[in-house]
Amino acid sequence: MATLIEKEIKEIARLIAGIERHSAENDPALDKQLEKIELIFKEFNKKYPKLALKTEKRIDSIVVNIFINESSVKKVFNDTASKINGLTGMGLTSFDEANLQEADKFASLVDKIKEAVFLTCSLDFGTETMVLEFNNKEKKVELNYEIKSLANPLTPQSQLLVQYASMQSDNSIEILNKCYELGFTDIEDEALFEWEDEFYPKMWE
Repeated sequence: MATLIEKEIKEIARLIAGIERHSAENDPALDKQLEKIELIFKEFNKKYPKLALKTEKRIDSIVVNIFINESSVKKVFNDTASKINGLTGMGLTSFDEANLQEADKFASLVDKIKEAVFLTCSLDFGTETMVLEFNNKEKKVELNYEIKSLANPLTPQSQLLVQYASMQSDNSIEILNKCYELGFTDIEDEALFEWEDEFYPKMWE
């Protein structure tokens, strides 16, 4: 059974998918939805101070950035990312510059982590990757995510967010029902169902 934070992150993934699709289509109806979403994100950030969701309006799209409130990529790696299930390889500029079996080489790369780290994990359902970069503007570590990975509690990206959310939370703040109430039912097209079938296994409902 999925935990509350896992359900919340799954809903956040759904909202991000809606934002991406409607902003790409330049749908004017998104403006009103976006006001509600940003309020949800504000409450999420307050509920989980170690995480931060932030919308960024670009010329032709709106993106959602996910930040971890830590001072360095190396700290995120040492404290949590290095302990993610299935970690097999890492790199500083690309994936798999060293694998876990290459102990000395792997340790040498860990010592050199500064601005970014590229991680590879081997899981029962395939290989997953994760990129963490330091965002100099925000002074936080940014997770370069994939929506379908956020929606699956078994993936490293989702696990990482769950771990940081669990460190500090205000359980008096209710988010889940507000997410459920927020439309975007029209994004449930054939393409979305395809990755829902893959990444929303019934066991998590």
